Amino acid sequence: MVTVFDGFARLSDDEVRGQIAILSSVTLSNTIKGIWQSKKIKKEIEDCYNRLADLERDKLNIMLKQDLINKCKSLGGYTIREDISEEELHFIILHEAAKVYMVDDCKSPAARMDEIHEKYYNHYLGVLLKKLERLDEKERNVMENRIQREIAKADINQMRQLASEFMLSEFNGKKVLAAIIASKNTAKLKRMIDVCGMGMFDGIEGVISTAHDSVLMLYRMERALLAQAVWMSVNGYGGKVRLNDDMMPSFSSGLLDGESEKERNLLILTSREAQLNKMLRGILGDIDKNNKKLEVKEELYQKDAQRLEKLENEHTDLKEEREKLVANGQEIKTQYEQYMKEHPIKSSQDIRFYRLKNDYEFLARTIRNFDMEILDNEKKTEKLKSSLETQMRLITALKETLKELRESLVSHVNEFNDVIMQLENEAGYLSRVLERKWTKFYPVLTFEAKVFESVVKQFTQRETIAIERMLKEFEDCSIKEAFARGNSHVITCIVAGGKYAKIRFEENHILDIQVKDRK
Repeated sequence: MVTVFDGFARLSDDEVRGQIAILSSVTLSNTIKGIWQSKKIKKEIEDCYNRLADLERDKLNIMLKQDLINKCKSLGGYTIREDISEEELHFIILHEAAKVYMVDDCKSPAARMDEIHEKYYNHYLGVLLKKLERLDEKERNVMENRIQREIAKADINQMRQLASEFMLSEFNGKKVLAAIIASKNTAKLKRMIDVCGMGMFDGIEGVISTAHDSVLMLYRMERALLAQAVWMSVNGYGGKVRLNDDMMPSFSSGLLDGESEKERNLLILTSREAQLNKMLRGILGDIDKNNKKLEVKEELYQKDAQRLEKLENEHTDLKEEREKLVANGQEIKTQYEQYMKEHPIKSSQDIRFYRLKNDYEFLARTIRNFDMEILDNEKKTEKLKSSLETQMRLITALKETLKELRESLVSHVNEFNDVIMQLENEAGYLSRVLERKWTKFYPVLTFEAKVFESVVKQFTQRETIAIERMLKEFEDCSIKEAFARGNSHVITCIVAGGKYAKIRFEENHILDIQVKDRK
């Protein structure tokens, strides 16, 4: 696994001295105090650089490591031993530097180094372009002369190429600087630096300004300097440390044109399996919900049916009682009507009249009460009958729905079983292929048998390559817990825009690889 120290090892002694001088001399306090006196800070760096002139490389390496330790310690949150290994320190540096440019911690360490390098460089170029735009006439003349000197020293064919790219009939310091400033973007500036180096633009001053610009962006100065150190380290590797896709075991030329036929088929089957799973859960849920609803409706129907039977019995009883009352009271009615016929003019002293009248009125009231109760009973009965008819329609509809759901369930279960069988066949073949590739590519790592099928079922070829890159760097790392960034025995690896893989491990043994929600 490549660390920042591997990149530093590829730098010249002079470059390492410059890195030490920058780390030890550029601090928050002196950049804040000296923001309008960058020449003063630059002098401190140059003085420090000169003091290191006679030191051997071993001593320089020790000093560089110590300066990096000091920067990490100053950020807080770390207990760093003086004998900390380069790998352990590398992970701390990378974690903190990534914060400056919001680089996802779930990318492989090498991928993070590359992204920090790219973003720091773009930041650096942006700061440098602003400085060039603000040059006064005297400073501009100095810069034009610097560029002219570099052009004179450079390869003539490269200069002709640049002149063509810049669309300049005269390729000299004045024209080049004017073209860079007029472009309003960093593309031309970057091309000049790529070909001629950063010396012409005073790299140290650019580092100081970039570090201070990071402070204005509300990032810690120490983090900005760690990002600069990562950038310098990656420069030692030629600007890139991440393993190329074509070095990964799952890479194939077909990847350029899309997934292979087998992969596409597997993805379709996997997607269909997930859809059917969701569908079956939904159908089972609907069956359960409708079953419960049916039970409630049938129970209510039974209760209402019993109520109806009771009402109908009461209705029969009431009618029978009324008929008995009418029959038994017929004599009272006849006597009253006969008396009224025979005595049209009644005396207030006629006791027989009042007795017959009271008996007759009591009978009439009782019959009216029976009639009202019977009518009320009939209304309740009709309402309940209507309700029962509605309930029966609902029950019938629920039974029909349940029948359709059960038929749908059987149909989807059959399709699900067919998809599973096809999926097992396809995944089985691809997982065996993947197992052979990984066993050969990762001589140190071992894998649980389920890992291969899990990967081919859940991840595309491109996503698998991201996992493979992470696994390769993990295999080459001697401190597995540090690689997992404190997450015990779990590595979270970003494989696509919002898709992550969770890799569980024990030492060099990979236990499981599953899709993981970032949260």
